[in-house]
Amino acid sequence: LTRVAARFSNIGSRPELQPITLPDVIEEVLDYYRTRVPHMGRSVTLEGRYLGPLTVMGNRELLNWAFENLVKNSIAAIDHREGIIAVTASMSKDFGQAVIDFRDNGRGIPYHDQRKVMNPGFTTKKRGWGLGLSLVKRIVEEYHGGRFVLLESGPGAGTTFRVMLPAVKGTPS
Repeated sequence: LTRVAARFSNIGSRPELQPITLPDVIEEVLDYYRTRVPHMGRSVTLEGRYLGPLTVMGNRELLNWAFENLVKNSIAAIDHREGIIAVTASMSKDFGQAVIDFRDNGRGIPYHDQRKVMNPGFTTKKRGWGLGLSLVKRIVEEYHGGRFVLLESGPGAGTTFRVMLPAVKGTPS
């Protein structure tokens, strides 16, 4: 409850940004789901791969929430029993941005829905409010000055979302 309260209080105001090491936040989210996925009746491998120093100015609680939403959506998109969710984080060539790709081998997003997936209230699920991706977009773009895009998706081909966040200067590898 404390975590939920902290998240919602951060949404209503300008969050405090501090240097954040992205692999720590991503691994926390992946570990959270690694313990829960077996209870969901399926086998999903959650992989994290990190290239470079990957430090950004961020709010740990909000980034954690955004990344949880992306992983949760990926798990829901995997209809078959054997799934893979790979999170890869690296620095842009100019070291100005951390680039994080969230890729799954799920059912993919139909082409006619791809432009709508980040709209508040849009969902392809039978249950849900359709707020997850719009929340991720707001956290990444409005609160952290980054970008959030659907990089690629197709029916039966899985989906990749990309998060780009301004890197802390002076952290090239």
